[in-house]
Amino acid sequence: KFGGGNVAAYATYLKAKEETTVATFGDRTAYAVGVTVSTGAFSVGAGYKNDDEGETGDNDEKHFGVGGAYSTGPWKVALNYTAGADANGGGAGAEDDMTFLQLSGAYSWGPGVTLGAGIQNTKWTDGGGVGTDENNATIAFFGTALSF
Repeated sequence: KFGGGNVAAYATYLKAKEETTVATFGDRTAYAVGVTVSTGAFSVGAGYKNDDEGETGDNDEKHFGVGGAYSTGPWKVALNYTAGADANGGGAGAEDDMTFLQLSGAYSWGPGVTLGAGIQNTKWTDGGGVGTDENNATIAFFGTALSF
């Protein structure tokens, strides 16, 4: 906590031992880091993840995300963007790319009841040029969170 603001950070590391004899697989290593800074009704954050997916060669999957939120009274609205790449995901050195853009909102209806809704646009691009592996989606979602 700094003055009227807050800083929260995280870091995580994963190491998994491969126990099969498949030549294209090895030990899995992944890590992620991130930070959120909040002051008053505003907060912004960013994060990064790298996962070698337990595969040999250049197959790392990497993601970077950034977002912001604003709260006033019982209302909260947030905008988040994530971009990622899967090296060799398209095969033969071709990289797959993905982006996610999401706008969401929440309303605290009363003690222990929060309503939420949003819309997300997702795009996957296949670096190997396989048209059937390319996907675009727009997703609307809503939900209720109960806590007691």
